[in-house]
Amino acid sequence: MNLKDVKIGIHTFELYAGNLKYHQIQKSIDYLMDQKSIQRRYSDPYSIDRHLKSKYLVDEGVRMRLYQSHNKSNGISFAVTPSTLLAGVYQPLELYRPTKENVAVLQSRIGDFMDELHLSDHGEPILAPGELSLSRMDLTADLHFNKSADISSLIRLFRKSMLPRHYKREELEGKQDHSFQLATKEISFKVYDKICELEQDNRCPEEHRKRKVLRLEVSMKREAFLEKLDLGRKDDLYTMLKAGYDHIRFAAPKGLIFRAFLRAFPGREYCNPSRPGLLPHFVTYHASGHVGPRFRKEVSLGDRTRLCHFENNHF
Repeated sequence: MNLKDVKIGIHTFELYAGNLKYHQIQKSIDYLMDQKSIQRRYSDPYSIDRHLKSKYLVDEGVRMRLYQSHNKSNGISFAVTPSTLLAGVYQPLELYRPTKENVAVLQSRIGDFMDELHLSDHGEPILAPGELSLSRMDLTADLHFNKSADISSLIRLFRKSMLPRHYKREELEGKQDHSFQLATKEISFKVYDKICELEQDNRCPEEHRKRKVLRLEVSMKREAFLEKLDLGRKDDLYTMLKAGYDHIRFAAPKGLIFRAFLRAFPGREYCNPSRPGLLPHFVTYHASGHVGPRFRKEVSLGDRTRLCHFENNHF
């Protein structure tokens, strides 16, 4: 099984406009209803307290969820796929690397969307884009294999792995061969066949259909990334996104994705310290045979021990 390339970055992040008033969120709901682009996720019997979602901006790379309540906080979350929003066209396999310049562009576009959704009082914006809270970020690594790779077999390895403490399995019926997920209340670790997911959603471009891509994704909610990435609540969006990107780029032993591999495949680890930014050195696979100098790992399998290795981009 040949690993051709590894790409890392941020797939999605979520911004939240909170502490809105009931009538303020109602104006956005009315606008989306006029566009026939809103769906109810939850509602009380009187349709006063409700949760809704909208794909109105999905072509721009933004999905929305709206929360309306008469006695609780009202707000809108914007789940942003930054690569698509920056490019202006759907980018299923591009991962985002934050810079000060492109973060400013993203915030400007979000500000335009907020104006379009009538998030204003008497013509004045309720919130500036920079005041939105970063509520989630998805740190992602895409492993691109050759065409003969069996992605489902790799996913099965994770399914048979150890279950880390405090994590629970979250699997959708009928998708076990194509995805695997562990989660706590604040963090989830997901492994899935990216091309299969795109095909199931009818969103796979023709040029990607024959590709073999295993996506590894660590999704962290706000409290988790503030703690794990040593961030402050008042840090700006660029600082937070950059910290997340650097966390996977320099996948040190304390990194979340690296730790996920170690938990899945317990044992002793050896990696090349001169190249700490290359995630492939942390990829392991149950296989016997020659063990190269770049990476070695011993894994106990019942009464057997097999050697897992990665050398010269080969499993």
